[in-house]
Amino acid sequence: MQRSVQGLWLGEEAVTDWLGELRAGVERGFMALDSTLDHYKTHTWHPRYFRRDAIGAWVSEGQPELSQRLQAEARRRIATHSFELDGDRRREIERIYRAAEAVAGR
Repeated sequence: MQRSVQGLWLGEEAVTDWLGELRAGVERGFMALDSTLDHYKTHTWHPRYFRRDAIGAWVSEGQPELSQRLQAEARRRIATHSFELDGDRRREIERIYRAAEAVAGR
């Protein structure tokens, strides 16, 4: 979504002679242009959790769902966390939680 909102990057600041760049791209292919290589990471998204593998690899791994990978990441982060909330804030959160439980009828 974030990439969609940002819009398509056309590399306006990367090339001074757009006509020449287009001509070279048509003649040699845009993947052969220095401007494509130089700015590849600027406009190519490499997602952390969504997979771009071939479907065969996904099937051979048992068709794991995104939620499974996210749960594994959450467990990994929880296991390695070292943050400790100070006493006053912790007590306030516990008070809010107990009040929510009482309202929910637990």
